[in-house]
Amino acid sequence: MERRFFNPSQPQTMQVAVFLLYANVVIGLLFRTGNQGEFILSAWALIRSPDGLDTARLLGNILAIVFIVGSAACAYLIANEKRIGWKAGVAVAAAPLVASAIIVIIGYPRRTSLVDVIDIGLLFDVALLALLLHTQTRSYEKIWFK
Repeated sequence: MERRFFNPSQPQTMQVAVFLLYANVVIGLLFRTGNQGEFILSAWALIRSPDGLDTARLLGNILAIVFIVGSAACAYLIANEKRIGWKAGVAVAAAPLVASAIIVIIGYPRRTSLVDVIDIGLLFDVALLALLLHTQTRSYEKIWFK
């Protein structure tokens, strides 16, 4: 079986999702910011301790690394039509949205509004999740993925 990083025979929604997953990897490696701040703030909000910032920073960095590695693995597996890649891709796409929701709902260390969290990266995360959950992508995944 041929291994590939991009599959032009897949539907356009899935091709764009694979591209966005690879873009997450490149942005995360180049700028070392691929949702790292959101993960740190959400971890700090869950710890709820002023001196827990170091623990939150460590946890946020670990989550950011898992996010970058997971994005690369999911993109590769989706391009090679593996069902586990699509399922993990949905989880990887939802992780920054969950982190942003934690920041808004808990709002620690200060009360945070939705406007404070919305940026261009969040819009790309929403687009990635929408592309992976699109009906065209889902029907292709159900028929062709192993």
